Amino acid sequence: GLYWYCLELIAQNVEKHNLSFELEHDAEIISADVGIHYELVQEMMTYMVDLDLFEDTDGIITCLKLAARSDEYTQKLLRNNPIVPIVSRQSPDKVPPNRTEQKRLEKDNGRAPHTALDGFDEFWAVYPKKRKKKTALDIWRRKKPDASVLIADVRARIAGDKQWLKGFVPDPTTYLNGERWNDDMGDSTSAPKTTDDYALEFGMTRRSDEPDERFRIRVRDAMLVRERQ
Repeated sequence: GLYWYCLELIAQNVEKHNLSFELEHDAEIISADVGIHYELVQEMMTYMVDLDLFEDTDGIITCLKLAARSDEYTQKLLRNNPIVPIVSRQSPDKVPPNRTEQKRLEKDNGRAPHTALDGFDEFWAVYPKKRKKKTALDIWRRKKPDASVLIADVRARIAGDKQWLKGFVPDPTTYLNGERWNDDMGDSTSAPKTTDDYALEFGMTRRSDEPDERFRIRVRDAMLVRERQ
């Protein structure tokens, strides 16, 4: 009796825009309706799932056998008299040929799209410095940059960035973490940066009694630290 009652509950919710064939009532509601303790209802539902009368997907009870019978009935009516309107809650043109496949596709479509790594391999292939790939991959996942923009920027810098042409290519992790593709790119004929230029970039100031060589060493060390980040 409980089996037929559950089928009735599923069928009454089937509409043109609701073809899930899902049992939307939980054990407590069914228990109150039929006068059976809800724990016994749960046990009986588990037993019917074990008998393949219903399906249990992550706690959602469905009856795809009912869907298959509905499809067979609809197709039979169409074969017998295709011009007669179908007296049912479904529109024939909306009924998929394979309801099980529809459920699988709906479940697959619910998964998060794998877009976080789109373009990373292409970026890595064109980037001239191959270091800390795993860390670079983690940064890529976090920032989700536009791969086409980065690839175009890397190619442009390989061809014309004065620092890159001199071999001062930042680690890919530094490039990604600092979003260097947004930086202005100086051409190869531009005047090279001085120690004071780099000091200004790093927010460093020369101490009044500091020798030039010592100051250059401090600035160089700051550059190395940034490259390692």
